[in-house]
Amino acid sequence: RPLFPNERRAIGLENTSIVTAALIPWSIASSVPVGILDAPASCLLFAFYLILLPVWSFAAQFLPAGRIKRALGV
Repeated sequence: RPLFPNERRAIGLENTSIVTAALIPWSIASSVPVGILDAPASCLLFAFYLILLPVWSFAAQFLPAGRIKRALGV
């Protein structure tokens, strides 16, 4: 059995690289919505979900094995 099943890899990829791409002000994932809404770029500071999700996923890796599935929702 592999150390990280495909499902955990997919969740880890989503919770890190895909979500954090919107935190970069010049990426298309943040510049298009901010530009359409004509909001200032400082509104990205209020994207709590985008900031907390990678931190929570990283912290969940240090939980005991039984609690990881509950913490990540797997």
